[in-house]
Amino acid sequence: MELEHLGGFPRPDMMRRELQSLEGEWGFEYDAADAGIAGGWSSRPEFSRRITVPFCVESEASGIGDAYPPRVAWYAKDFRNELPGTPGRTLLHFGAVDYRARVWLNGRDLGEHAGGYTPFTFDVGEALEDENILVVRVEDSRDASQPRGKQTMLKRAFMVWYPGVSGIWQPVWLERAGEVYLAGYRVLADLKSGRVRIVCSLAGGRGEARVEAKSVSPLGEARHCRTELEKGAETAVVELELDLGELLPWSPHEPHLYGLELSVESGATRDEVEAYFGVREVRAHEGGIWLNGEPLYQKLVLCQGYFPQGHYTPLDPSWYRRDVALVKELGFNGLRMHQKIEDPRFLFWCDYLGCLVWEEMPSAYRFTPRMREALEREWREVLERDGNHPSIIALVAFNESWGVGVFPLPLNLRRATREYVRKICRLTRLWDPTRPVIDNSGYEHTSETDIVDIHHYLEDEERCAHLYEELRDLTQSEYSLRRGLVAILQAKVSHNPLAKGERYRGQPVIISEYGGFGYYRGGEGRSLQESYRAYTELIQAQEHICGYCYTQLYDLYQERNGLLGFDRVPKVPVEEIRRVNEV
Repeated sequence: MELEHLGGFPRPDMMRRELQSLEGEWGFEYDAADAGIAGGWSSRPEFSRRITVPFCVESEASGIGDAYPPRVAWYAKDFRNELPGTPGRTLLHFGAVDYRARVWLNGRDLGEHAGGYTPFTFDVGEALEDENILVVRVEDSRDASQPRGKQTMLKRAFMVWYPGVSGIWQPVWLERAGEVYLAGYRVLADLKSGRVRIVCSLAGGRGEARVEAKSVSPLGEARHCRTELEKGAETAVVELELDLGELLPWSPHEPHLYGLELSVESGATRDEVEAYFGVREVRAHEGGIWLNGEPLYQKLVLCQGYFPQGHYTPLDPSWYRRDVALVKELGFNGLRMHQKIEDPRFLFWCDYLGCLVWEEMPSAYRFTPRMREALEREWREVLERDGNHPSIIALVAFNESWGVGVFPLPLNLRRATREYVRKICRLTRLWDPTRPVIDNSGYEHTSETDIVDIHHYLEDEERCAHLYEELRDLTQSEYSLRRGLVAILQAKVSHNPLAKGERYRGQPVIISEYGGFGYYRGGEGRSLQESYRAYTELIQAQEHICGYCYTQLYDLYQERNGLLGFDRVPKVPVEEIRRVNEV
């Protein structure tokens, strides 16, 4: 079953063919006085400016390009309904809007959503007409309690924080669905038995419904199953099971994918969704990482998901595939997506081309009730959206104690915040028990983590070797506040691997940040190519370390330490980096 075409749709893992894109030119207006709701802008918008969707307000590609816009802005889109008039439901999808969005269609309030990285959908019902006006009020801020990732919370970029992202930055589209329709699904496969469970979430009308699944293997073998139910509420969950015999597992070297067609028949309507899935098992145990029962040595590169002129959004969606292909050409088998939940199209190409992914919740920076509520809600939405991507093999809840430390000091000094890290780690496993969880990437790990990953930018190889020797037996590691403070100030000391009062329980160890040559100290007197080889080969020589992640794939604004420029032009010969990685 051919799957490559799915990469051209907003949700490659859940595609309906009857869709209408609402990208392009929209009306736009700032609302510095926050007077738009009282002024009736939701139904009578007369906006003086134009913006190109889906590019954030701050980007050049949006046509606005204001680095630090006011807190509130409004969008308006006049459009003609071009979807077929068949019976059923019409769904309005937003891929991502940063940060809080409230939506009206023809003056009818559809609802709102908070969270800058996750999708939301409205069943527009009778609000949709032949000619329509769609209005969106967006509210964003530099509040440090708001999960924001690497977006600056100041009125300037600084250190390793970059320009902000406000407004609509992923696709907006309409889809035609059935009266009872598929709202989501989760594929759970057992490599040993060959059985694949498909858990379908249904929404829409009530009554009799028939749900059918068809899978097509990479070899073209088809299997079907179906079930019927009486849907008596607005939502329902139904499970189907396919016996596929001997499964072809997904891996970076052989990224086998199965085609999947899901349909829901209800009355005179039929909802049809094209999808796919990969089958793999990833575990962290006995001091190692195992993929499909085989040891996995991870050769990752840090990726932050910024693009010239578009900030979070590429000018051309084909750039998602290009970036994943570059990772593979450089000899890496995966990437760590750092402080951004990436577009589903990027994740599709990771699945399709065979590129491992660490998915990481973007950080907030103040530990407040609002931060905790927002982080937990959005992280759960992330895991619901991305649960079916076989390329995602690790989930990262926090990075370098951001949000649980005493900002700007990235140190987790309080018992309450350490317990909160443990709580989020446990919740992550509850929401997704199929992947290892990293509690706090970089250092100050709690005993809950499945992987002890280490960040360091030590300025010479002798200090690196000393750290790697310490990591050989972390049962002897003792927490030192002085060490943590010195590590912040200079690149001669690494941070504490474990948080205060925590003990090592045999988890695998990975160096998940190092290098950064050109921004961080280290590698002086050598070329970038020579420094990469020396520091990487030193890690490769450590049999107790299960992999590495180099900082970083490409230059970003003031942080110019990539193997590629921001324009993705290699700064070193690609084949030389690949030669080091392929050892």
